[in-house]
Amino acid sequence: EEILPDETGIIIPQGDKALFVEQLHRLMTDNVLRAGMGKNAKRFAANFKVSSVADEWYALFDGIKNSMENSND
Repeated sequence: EEILPDETGIIIPQGDKALFVEQLHRLMTDNVLRAGMGKNAKRFAANFKVSSVADEWYALFDGIKNSMENSND
């Protein structure tokens, strides 16, 4: 879920050249859409900063550690 369709980007099936051209033209000619998607993508990308993701990993490992410790009791 790195791309939210029409919010942070556009998803085009591999090999669909016609849709690629259509959507590229849409982005090139619609300044509001392009600026909005760029702004949304930048905000969404902040969710994937090392500091944010690291906290989630630490929580996951702590949960696994606690689960293993409790199962040994």
